[in-house]
Amino acid sequence: MRKRIIMPMVLVATLLMASFIMIAPAPLAVDGGSAEDAPTRANPLYLHEESYNWSFSKPTFYDDSDPNYSGHTNLQENDWDDIAMVIVLQDKHKVTKKENNDPSGANVDCADIYQTLFVPLDGKQVDADTDQIVLVEDFTATWCTYCTGVVGAMNRLDMDDEWFPDKYIGIEWHSGGGTYGVGTPLSTAVARRGEYNLGGGIPRYVIDGMVPYVGGSSSPNVTAIDTRIRGDITTRGTADSPITISAVAGHSTTQAWVD
Repeated sequence: MRKRIIMPMVLVATLLMASFIMIAPAPLAVDGGSAEDAPTRANPLYLHEESYNWSFSKPTFYDDSDPNYSGHTNLQENDWDDIAMVIVLQDKHKVTKKENNDPSGANVDCADIYQTLFVPLDGKQVDADTDQIVLVEDFTATWCTYCTGVVGAMNRLDMDDEWFPDKYIGIEWHSGGGTYGVGTPLSTAVARRGEYNLGGGIPRYVIDGMVPYVGGSSSPNVTAIDTRIRGDITTRGTADSPITISAVAGHSTTQAWVD
């Protein structure tokens, strides 16, 4: 199925979800429960009425200056080559998982993400084959002291060419209030957090829709968080995706689009 998604251009200065569009109704209610009953990549339930996809804008680089301009100037508004689209296909059938793989941990309403794709706005086709690209979603806030450890780990992944964007794509949902850049509705981040039924404290992060964690560090350099996230990315990426995605993204003067 071929769809075109139109969204306004949004300046994004950090790793940040800036605009969110869902191409289906809200996810179904939790389907009863255990991981054993859940759809799997080997036996997926990703028919159109049983899954949904969404897209958001994301920066194409993670440094203090803009590599797409001579002199490496700072990120500027309307710099279209500094923004990309991310496409995600996630199952609507939810299962309950425990945070931190702890039997006494909080319950989280998880749902398998079948594939994720990073698409720059350059008019060139980008393909995701059956190798799984793992999405990491971090629920954070600008005031959150212990969110720093998770943000630091994700920033290092963003700047690692061996991981991003072919193995991993990350997004920070500022669900606790406060925004970076322009155009990040708090209600959108809160709604996404509500889909997982996450608890009140942050940071909380979910790997590939299926592996939830709570907790972080006041230091951005805690390598234990890197090890945890990279390990789960490797594990989740071992199983092939049941689908492939091909997409082209571009822009006009005021809007971005993806096919």
